[in-house]
Amino acid sequence: PVNYYPDDDPNKDPIFRWRAHAHLLYTNWLNYYVYQNTPYDLDDLEAVVDPPRTLGGRMPKISACIVAYCDYDEVCAAVRSVLANTPGDDFALYVVDNASPDGCGPRLAQTDFGDARVQVICLPKNLGFGKGHNSIMDRLTSDVHFILNPDVIIHDDILPQMAQWLLDHPGVVMATPQLYFPDGRIQ
Repeated sequence: PVNYYPDDDPNKDPIFRWRAHAHLLYTNWLNYYVYQNTPYDLDDLEAVVDPPRTLGGRMPKISACIVAYCDYDEVCAAVRSVLANTPGDDFALYVVDNASPDGCGPRLAQTDFGDARVQVICLPKNLGFGKGHNSIMDRLTSDVHFILNPDVIIHDDILPQMAQWLLDHPGVVMATPQLYFPDGRIQ
C-alpha cells in the first residue's frame, strides 16, 4: 500500500499514529452506548430466559481480588471494608501487589487484617492491572469472582447480593454496583 510504510519501503515498520484515536473512539462508544444506558436498578434489567443456576440450597461461594500498586493506606481501607461487609467463612479475598516500588507489597504481606480469608500475593514485577488479576485465577474455587479496584470502599453486604443475582440470571456474566463519590453523589 502507498504511504503505509516509511518511504513506501515494506522492509520498514509502519508508523502507528492511530492508536490513541482508535482507543478514544472505542472508549467513548463504550461509555456512551454501554455504561450510560445500563440501568443500575436490578429490577430494570430485562429477564433472562435461561433457568437460574442452583447450588443445592447453599449460599454462593464468592471470592474477590484487589490489585494494588502503591498507596498502602488506600488498599488497607478497601480490604477492611470488603471484609467487614462480606459475611461467610468460605469467602476468599486476594490482594495482589504489582511490585509496588514504595514497599506497599511487603507491608501488606506483614499486615494482620485479623481475618484468615485474606491472602496477600506479592508479584516480582508489575504485570499490569489485568494480568495482576489473572495471576490468581488458578487458585479460585468460587462460584462467583469479583474484580475490585483498590480505591473502592464497600458499605453494605453487596458482594453476596450481587453473587446471588448473577447466579439467578445466568445470561449475565458481569455486573457493576451503583458507585458514589465520597460526598454521596452518584458517579
